[in-house]
Amino acid sequence: MTTTPASTPRCLRCGRPLTSAASIARGYGKGCASLIRRAAVVADLDGFKSSQVDSAREAVADGAVLLLRGRVHQVVSSDGAHVHLATVEHCSCPAGLRGVRCWHIAAVRIVASAGARPVLTLVRPPIAVPSVTAQTIAA
Repeated sequence: MTTTPASTPRCLRCGRPLTSAASIARGYGKGCASLIRRAAVVADLDGFKSSQVDSAREAVADGAVLLLRGRVHQVVSSDGAHVHLATVEHCSCPAGLRGVRCWHIAAVRIVASAGARPVLTLVRPPIAVPSVTAQTIAA
């Protein structure tokens, strides 16, 4: 019976391993958390309602926005039941499909202004490689 190692928590912005309990709870390392907080203030959020900006800042603080690849982000819905694909201009949520600016776009703008990088994760744990001994070679 083999056991798989527990996955190491990684920063949602840069992908580095997190070691401190505060960083793990936050989802961001100390430096990245500072960049995210600063980006939440200086990001271009003109044209969004204050409730949308609040929802976007909350989602970013909760780690609900992940850079998938290129400029496409995954944003978890407010109820946690759906994951939407969003860029700084478009979103796959029902409002976004109608051309309405949603809070998902505001959240992506915050993360994009902080310079997020794609976080690489393993789809499945690595397969255990059996050890090679002289007996297995002779057989």
